[in-house]
Amino acid sequence: MVIKNVNVLVGDGNIINNASIVINGNKIEKIVPSDCAVADDNVIYGNGMLAMPGLVNTHTHAAMTFLRNYANDMNLQDWLFTKIFPAEDKLTAQMAYWCVKLADIEMIKAGVTCYSDNYFFMDDAARAVEETGIRAVLSRSVSGISDPEGKKLKESCDFFKQYNNTADGRITSTLGAHAIYTSDTDYIRKVVECADGLGSGLQIHLAETVKEVEDCIAQNGVTPTEYLDKIGYFDVEGVKIAAHCVHMTDNDLDIIKEKGVSVAANIGSNLKLASGIPDIPKMMAKGINVSLGTDGASSNNNLSIFNEMRLAGLLYKGLSMDPLMMNADEVIRLATANGARAVGNGCLGEIKEGNIADIILVDTTSPSIAPVGEPAAAVVYSACGGDVDTVIINGKTVMAHRVVLTCDEEEAVDNVNQIARQILG
Repeated sequence: MVIKNVNVLVGDGNIINNASIVINGNKIEKIVPSDCAVADDNVIYGNGMLAMPGLVNTHTHAAMTFLRNYANDMNLQDWLFTKIFPAEDKLTAQMAYWCVKLADIEMIKAGVTCYSDNYFFMDDAARAVEETGIRAVLSRSVSGISDPEGKKLKESCDFFKQYNNTADGRITSTLGAHAIYTSDTDYIRKVVECADGLGSGLQIHLAETVKEVEDCIAQNGVTPTEYLDKIGYFDVEGVKIAAHCVHMTDNDLDIIKEKGVSVAANIGSNLKLASGIPDIPKMMAKGINVSLGTDGASSNNNLSIFNEMRLAGLLYKGLSMDPLMMNADEVIRLATANGARAVGNGCLGEIKEGNIADIILVDTTSPSIAPVGEPAAAVVYSACGGDVDTVIINGKTVMAHRVVLTCDEEEAVDNVNQIARQILG
């Protein structure tokens, strides 16, 4: 495959104009000037397009699409325990398959080529991921309050053994406790023990609300981050993602940095639930790997990393009253290279020779983008998911000219609409 006559945002803020990207198998073989002779049996013409690394969504719950636009304008604890958990109890495996498929389609159409998911019915999620062609890190979420006998933890371990590094490497897996407020210490230690035995890495929701922090200090005398560090949660090998990290002390951040934990900041979801704002600039100043997540469609209402980039690029300028805060290049890095690092795949996140060919083409002739001026600024401040024209994942075209080639979009929408009516009324 060759992408010809395209401008390339390689991932570090640099632009290569009028280039050809040569893809061999699932790898980027070379980037050369467009007038160089290359084999052209499978050509994508990139005229008017900006090629950039596929976006990485480092925290979501894909199957929650059936909860989109349901139970809005509530605080997190009431929202979870009175609305979301009861609705989730009615979800079946086949329903989850369709809900994940819809999420995958939504993310592909918005330029997300890889995401990290922490939920349940993971076998069915894996089936949807395999069919849609997207890349995903899948974790069967577990919590002590719903798993007193440890059956779900065993499911999580079995899932890792069966699916890690499958679908031509597009599916990887981790373990992960849901949160400290849904599991006691003994249960979390069991999760850590299993992750250690498998070498799986871990995900968790961390310090999302003031209540979570206050309750932990009252019960354990330490913050949630200090508590998890004390019981060895951050000592496992492999991928370590802490989602949210809104209410963190300096010591908490030092622990995260020391233990090599990546933060998945979910700005839009946290704003909508009024949970607070993660201090991304401070985290970055400490050298913490910060990436972007959307959370589920239940709390964010969409799965667009373009939206999260725009929020990141604007919010911290306003809070600090410093227009130099969070420049466009830094924001793009959060959504690409930092996201790749968070999910443990150093061959993603940049367009360079030898990297995996997860590439998106953004239509710079779109009325909402043109004229481009500074390409990085156009991506962060002007572009939206609807400006993504073509998506290539693992060297294969999964969307061309806004049409997803791997599955039936209308069928997925219809099925999830039916599921929502059945469960929510």
